[in-house]
Amino acid sequence: MPTNRRWERAKSDTRGFRNWRREAVLAIVVAPLSFLALKLWGTNEGAGAVDELVVILVAVAVTLLLAPAAELGWSYARAPFRLLQDDVEALSRSVVELQNREEGRPASLRVALIAVRSELGACATIIVEAQTKREWWRPHDQLPGTKWQEHSIALADPALPKELLAEIDSAYQTCHRMNQRINGYVTEHRASQLISLPIGPPVAVFRFREGDEEALRDALDKIEVANNGISARVDSGQA
Repeated sequence: MPTNRRWERAKSDTRGFRNWRREAVLAIVVAPLSFLALKLWGTNEGAGAVDELVVILVAVAVTLLLAPAAELGWSYARAPFRLLQDDVEALSRSVVELQNREEGRPASLRVALIAVRSELGACATIIVEAQTKREWWRPHDQLPGTKWQEHSIALADPALPKELLAEIDSAYQTCHRMNQRINGYVTEHRASQLISLPIGPPVAVFRFREGDEEALRDALDKIEVANNGISARVDSGQA
């Protein structure tokens, strides 16, 4: 154990050592002068008072020096144990801080990929249902295409291949464009009305138009490519 560290710990634990200079000055000055004043006032003579004053000064000085020295010696003997306590407390604080940092970290890459696969799978289910009915979904922003940003930090992990990241991004963006496509139909219908009625658009607005089925097939293909890549990575334990 470094001597300097032990010495500094001993001094910090010695209360008398920290203030002994001030206390010594006060005691050496105030106590003898008070005694001498009482002696002269009570006897009206100074014979022998000086000798007694010297004795008191020596006694006070020895007391004020020995007490802090003894306390300092005891603190120096206990310093290794006190330093060990300091190290244990510092280690405990470090563990707590590390746990807090771990809890505050964003989701792991594997968790994020599983969440993405689930969201894109939900998009595919909605699209297939729309294809079956040959009608767009309601509400017209039902596909969770905007959740991409929630996973952007975790998916920025260098362990994720750039190709797979691009496929995931493409699938989300395509879902978002499908929401915008039907939203455009609804906006177009409302703009064509002379009077704005507090009711939703008629069923005819949600029926497929030319190019809609092809756009939805393209969205399904991109979702399938992205989810196949995610499954291959997650199932192999690479994520």
